[in-house]
Amino acid sequence: MHKIQAKRFYYMMFAWFLINLVQAMFTPVLGDEAYYMIYSLDLNWGYFDHPPAIALLTWISSGLFDDELGIRFMTLVLNAATMLLCWNLIPAEKKQHKHAALTFFIILLCIPIFHVYSFVTTPDVPLLFSFALYLLWYKDFLMKQNLLNALLLGLGASMLIYSKYQGGVLILISILIKPQLLKSGWLYISGFFALILITPHLNWLYENDFVTLQYHLIDRQQGTVWENMSNYFAGVSGVLNLLILIPLFYFMWLERKKIQQQTKWMQLFFFGILAFFLLYTLRSRVEAHWMASALIPMSWLVYNMYFHSNGFARIFRPLALTTLGLMIAIRVLITLPLDWDIEFYEEKAGFYSAIEEIADGKQVVYLNSYRNASKHLFYEGKKAFTYNSVFYRKTQFDLNDFGESFHNNRVLLANHHSLPDPITTTDGMGGEIHCQFVDSFQVFTKLKGHLEDSELKLKVKKKHTLTIRILNPYSYNIELNKGDLPLSFYLYLANKEREISIPLECKLEVLPAGKEIVVPLECMPAEIESGSYEIAICIKPGFLDPQRISQNYKAQFVD
Repeated sequence: MHKIQAKRFYYMMFAWFLINLVQAMFTPVLGDEAYYMIYSLDLNWGYFDHPPAIALLTWISSGLFDDELGIRFMTLVLNAATMLLCWNLIPAEKKQHKHAALTFFIILLCIPIFHVYSFVTTPDVPLLFSFALYLLWYKDFLMKQNLLNALLLGLGASMLIYSKYQGGVLILISILIKPQLLKSGWLYISGFFALILITPHLNWLYENDFVTLQYHLIDRQQGTVWENMSNYFAGVSGVLNLLILIPLFYFMWLERKKIQQQTKWMQLFFFGILAFFLLYTLRSRVEAHWMASALIPMSWLVYNMYFHSNGFARIFRPLALTTLGLMIAIRVLITLPLDWDIEFYEEKAGFYSAIEEIADGKQVVYLNSYRNASKHLFYEGKKAFTYNSVFYRKTQFDLNDFGESFHNNRVLLANHHSLPDPITTTDGMGGEIHCQFVDSFQVFTKLKGHLEDSELKLKVKKKHTLTIRILNPYSYNIELNKGDLPLSFYLYLANKEREISIPLECKLEVLPAGKEIVVPLECMPAEIESGSYEIAICIKPGFLDPQRISQNYKAQFVD
């Protein structure tokens, strides 16, 4: 019976792959997907936002196909492989029922986030694959601790880290639920092997000032605890399906005294993931997709409960049919050319061809939109750049050499907000986008500024001199008084109530190529209210918002 069920599951998995193949071909690419394509143009051991697994996937896909499949093909492969690994996590004795394969297949399709990652390329796709593989090797390691299983466990751990940093949470949970493993020497061999495998990434982090960790742990939006918890519960309900979670929790409580040891460790994984991110809301906002890894133990638990409890099975069947109907309808609708205000329909091919027509052969620079710059390359086959101000966030465009070919050129700025002398076109969603040509556009995003005093106490309405060191790593000079966008220094200030920027006086005219210089900057914080602020040194090009060139520092402003 087990072999028959396995064969049926393979057929269903292949059919699922074909469905996702069609979906991937006819669903417009998201901005983040195009952004990961930018990663693949320069394979490296790390990237601004994420470890390198997603870049490798898109690189392989782009080598096999063009258009949407050039980004998504490996996502289809890994999603099918993840499905198979999840099936293999179920013990053979629990696959004897004549509907075992169909039941588990339906359970996976009842989890909304599984549909998303069946054709949309994100770092969670390799994370889910790596987690399923890690669980299989973890299971083998628990049964028999030897060199082979220790090395496989270490390999799985390194794959988790290379996929997404949330993989570290999954590794931590796997140790916390089996603390007796800390007494095993094989665990330390496994950990050492994983450390060796991720050394290239650690070295990349070191060489790039741990920029990815800085972004995820410090720079991301904080929010209030109430807002964070509200987002968390909404996210869990949406990505894991509240219709299934409520009866699952209820029957798990009813059956708590009959839990088998095999089921217990999956429960601990499931609740460990949910509990970690619930606690994380005390510190920062939690993205809904961060809980995606919980779908693997959840699918196992739902499957086990379905055949263990007739009461749960009776409730699950109509809920499953409702969910499947809804998921099928949504998946069909997003492939149709409907005028919906959702990301799949934002700025498609016609939008970028209109921008290119206005540019008339000149390079295009989008303001505060890495998604637009990425999709421009995807649809038009021409590089675009994004100027990221201090009120936005930095991206891979600020870290790689992408922008250097735009330096000192006449470019077309494109922005959803107003510009001084715009050429206006529509964005295909009822909105407008404004464009303006500028001469001698200067790219300076890699400048590194350091305040000599890391903590400052400044008096309001009194002139102060701030001494900073500025390193220009480029092979070209940065000229402050050149072109349509002359550069000036600004001080960015932010606290919980407000964020503003104030001008800094500077007599400097050139930041010489490849050199670090000391620059005195004078400021008069006349409009600042007393209090504590995070401050950063910025450079402002003409009428554009300032761009950060330093890290944040703490400053106290007093009357």
